[in-house]
Amino acid sequence: MRRDSAHGVVTQIVAEFQQQPQLILGVAPEGTRRKVSQYRSGFWQIAKQAQVPIQLLGLDFASKQLVFGPVMLPGESFEQDCAQMRLFFQQMQAKNPEFA
Repeated sequence: MRRDSAHGVVTQIVAEFQQQPQLILGVAPEGTRRKVSQYRSGFWQIAKQAQVPIQLLGLDFASKQLVFGPVMLPGESFEQDCAQMRLFFQQMQAKNPEFA
């Protein structure tokens, strides 16, 4: 996905959710190649506009487990939702902790 300019990806994916009776969108985690200070908002915008829940999944490399977290509906604030997500993800040990 090109991130240097807008391509209407959020709008396209929201339209797919409206057309398909069942659809699951998986999004790769931030911070796998470099440290990031904040989450990008595209996944949240998609869930909010399509009125679909977000299923949190964590990869805990210490226990080598896929951890299912809470299912959450996007609220009114991306920042508040991200704060809740961070609480869940802080429980996981990252593969590259220096990027977490």
